[in-house]
Amino acid sequence: MLEPLKDPSYFRRVFVENGVPTGPNGFDWDLIALHDEMDAAGLLRPVEAAE
Repeated sequence: MLEPLKDPSYFRRVFVENGVPTGPNGFDWDLIALHDEMDAAGLLRPVEAAE
């Protein structure tokens, strides 16, 4: 399910359904698991508050 999403042209077809990023092949991300994986990989950074 994830392999096709590595292709940028395929990934551009991802859409949001019911608040969840969903691939054209029906794969949807578990946002908590995605956050935890990105945090563990050091890919998250704080966002500065808007004034």
